[in-house]
Amino acid sequence: MEKLVEQGNMEHGNVAGGSMDSGTMEKLLDKYAKLVVCTGVNLQKGQLLVVNAPIECADFARRIAGAAFTAGARDVKVNWSDEQFARIRLEEAAAEVFDEFLRGDYTNQEQIDLAQYDIRTVVDKFEELFT
Repeated sequence: MEKLVEQGNMEHGNVAGGSMDSGTMEKLLDKYAKLVVCTGVNLQKGQLLVVNAPIECADFARRIAGAAFTAGARDVKVNWSDEQFARIRLEEAAAEVFDEFLRGDYTNQEQIDLAQYDIRTVVDKFEELFT
């Protein structure tokens, strides 16, 4: 069974309007990565974790991977995305490149059951840790 983590952009330095030193922020990010892996994703020992992350979030994706291996993940796969590259590709690549997608041929893509993710559990745990 695979698990998936989607990442968006994250700004560093301010939490709830206050400033904090980099050491404190590093610890909070590590705790948050552990929370995402253990509670949000509920990763079980021996599972594969698939992380979809923009390259701007490389640091946090690595934290997620580390937390996953610590939690017993069999492996972690990171699918990097780059919006700037995607735009260049869309504008410059030969039209044939997109034929597979347009035909609906998704055989080479991973399938993930998102029904396994309970966002309320993540929010509850996050509130416990940070409020």
